[in-house]
Amino acid sequence: MLAVFPLAALAGHDSYPGDGDGSYPGGRRLLFGTLPNAAKSTYSVGGALTAGTHSVGGRSFIVHLPPITPAPVVISLHGNGGDGQSATDIKDGNPELAATHILIGPDGPENSWNIKAEASKLDDALYIGTTLVNHLATFSNVVPTFGLYGFSNGAALSNRILIENDDPRIAWAITDGSQLNTLQFRAGAF
Repeated sequence: MLAVFPLAALAGHDSYPGDGDGSYPGGRRLLFGTLPNAAKSTYSVGGALTAGTHSVGGRSFIVHLPPITPAPVVISLHGNGGDGQSATDIKDGNPELAATHILIGPDGPENSWNIKAEASKLDDALYIGTTLVNHLATFSNVVPTFGLYGFSNGAALSNRILIENDDPRIAWAITDGSQLNTLQFRAGAF
């Protein structure tokens, strides 16, 4: 089950509404939600993800690590004209988020995400929701639970991923500055 909350709904909360105690291995609390039971005991066997700039599938992304890992992941999707670095700046106003989650800031092609009529025709929902998630899940310090934070054009991509991707590791999303629209309405549902 996915949970989507507008950013304002989470102000002052250390977990999203109705999530239980928010704890996960190591005794720290998740800022947004609890881990699915499968994720609580399943860590990958690869090497550790490091802070800095990385790439997968020919596209780059920024990594910010919390002081203690393993940790769950927030993929922060910038708005039109932004980049991965600006997307990870959410850590500056959210010290608890930065202390408890790995922050990932991917760069959208041409500083945008392909929702409908953008210049790029790449399948960004597939890249973020499958390629990047699968890649990140291979690292030993990544708890395979993913949240999305999207601003504006990035929020529209978050909505697309939640609608089109049924990967249970993508557990929640926060959309800031976007809403569902008729282009995202298919077969009588969003």
